[in-house]
Amino acid sequence: QLEEQRALIAAVDEALAAKLANVELLAEKFTLPKDLHVLGVIVRQLRSHFNSWRYDLHRFHYKKYKTDEQRRAHCPADIDPDHWNWLIDYWSNPQFKRISEANKANRSKQTMVARVGTKSIARNLIEMVQSLWREEELEDNDFVSKYGRYRS
Repeated sequence: QLEEQRALIAAVDEALAAKLANVELLAEKFTLPKDLHVLGVIVRQLRSHFNSWRYDLHRFHYKKYKTDEQRRAHCPADIDPDHWNWLIDYWSNPQFKRISEANKANRSKQTMVARVGTKSIARNLIEMVQSLWREEELEDNDFVSKYGRYRS
């Protein structure tokens, strides 16, 4: 277990070093503030672009062919062949396929498509209700300011 923890720490260190190298490359080309917030924004943006690129590889290149041999023979131009082989192994892994199928089944059960950004549908619903309550309070305050409070 100690070996696993050391391997995990080494992997995290390597990932952080790669992220910092990407940020340093950007800093060479652009003048950026040296705030931690800026670093976080850059890392999130890089992660988003990387995930999008990897999704496109899976969708347009991996799924295009039936067998792994065909996939390996048709490596896309914008990826190193070693990385492409690693991705093929990753996407062909039974554990990845099992998780992917479970996620696909769960998405098919959804009655509403979530297209509201980073907030959940429940959070947006709560904010809409709170907004309506505020509008009602404003209407009540308008009545009081125009006519005064009535006595019962």
